[in-house]
Order: sequence, then structure tokens, then C-alpha cells
Amino acid sequence: MGVTSERSRWSQCVEWTNKKLGMALGALFIRDNFKTQAKVYTFFSYLLNFLERAYQVPLPQETAQEMISGIKKAFVDLLEENHWMDGATRQVAKDKATKMQERIGYPDYITSPLLLNKEFQNVYPII
Repeated sequence: MGVTSERSRWSQCVEWTNKKLGMALGALFIRDNFKTQAKVYTFFSYLLNFLERAYQVPLPQETAQEMISGIKKAFVDLLEENHWMDGATRQVAKDKATKMQERIGYPDYITSPLLLNKEFQNVYPII
């Protein structure tokens, strides 16, 4: 089918703003809605909040990092059992999996006005 018409102007503007300034806008949201130490809870928030409520134990960032690493390792292990892929394709999939960045919540620079300004120092108004 393909695209039959151009998207509306407002939709394009929202997409551009999110792509170019999403982290800066996110910084405002985080500043107003999260405690810095609660960063880890933005990742798998429903699961972590459930575990915290059920066991009344706050989960540190290291626990979430271990969860992510375990998921990645399980994926790579499953690739070994995958018989429908040839060896070269399987190796490409493993390489991609090991190169994936593990991100929890939001980047640290987002809570520092100095670092945030540095991140966006090359963004200039288009008007």
C-alpha cells in the first residue's frame, strides 16, 4: 500500500521535537515526577513496583541490571538451540545481542542541567 498522503504538520512537528529534544523534555518530566534515587523504577516499573509491594523490599539498580543481563544471556543461549538458522546468521544474531546497550530508566545526564546543556549545545533554532 505505502503512504497515500503526507502526515499533518502538527504530527511532523511533534515527531521532530521528540526526536531532537526528547531527552530535554523528558528531563522536565523526570524533575517534576521522580526522585533521583527512583531511576531504576522507571524500568519494568509494573514488575518492580509489584515486587516491591509484595516483598516490601526496594530493588536496587543492580537487580534490574542483573535481570537485563540474564535476559540477554538467555537469548544468546536460545540461539544455540535454534536449528533453522545457519551458522553465519546465528553468529550475526549473537553479535547484535552482545552489542545491545543495556539502559535502565533514563541517562544520568538528564538530571544535571550542566550536562543536559552540554548534550544539546549544538541544537539551534530552525527559525
